[in-house]
Amino acid sequence: MADIERLLRDVEFDPNGGCWLWSACVSPRGYGRVKDGGENRLAHRTMWKCVNGPIPDGVGVLHKCDVPACVNPAHLFLGTPAVNMADKCAKGRGWNASRPGKVLVKLDEEKVRDIRSRRLPIKGFARLYGADKQTIKSAMRGDTWRHVPMSDQTILPQTEKGS
Repeated sequence: MADIERLLRDVEFDPNGGCWLWSACVSPRGYGRVKDGGENRLAHRTMWKCVNGPIPDGVGVLHKCDVPACVNPAHLFLGTPAVNMADKCAKGRGWNASRPGKVLVKLDEEKVRDIRSRRLPIKGFARLYGADKQTIKSAMRGDTWRHVPMSDQTILPQTEKGS
């Protein structure tokens, strides 16, 4: 695991907001990236581990300040994906910010079982359920909706032109 001194070498301290801004490698979405144990990791998660210890499975390291490049431990907190979505919505961020309190879920368990059991092009399911092709493909493969069991009849997506 990375040590705090090594991490701090790549931090610029923002005197106004108190953020510790990651100044080394940053992802296209603005999150700091760091090599840790030979693997690329998110800098804010690595900082959390250095200061607070392990991160439980299924839990994210979230930003109070909403600055993806921030690694200030005082600006970080643990939360489930549901906590993260509620935090985003409460702060008026994210794709559903214009509809606070509304979750725009296109699929449910019944639709996922249907998607996994019928031979229909991804585009067809996308039109049928008003979802984008990636949402359908992820549900088909089991990348999402993991709690819905895959059956013996599950049909995995075929590569489509433009999908």
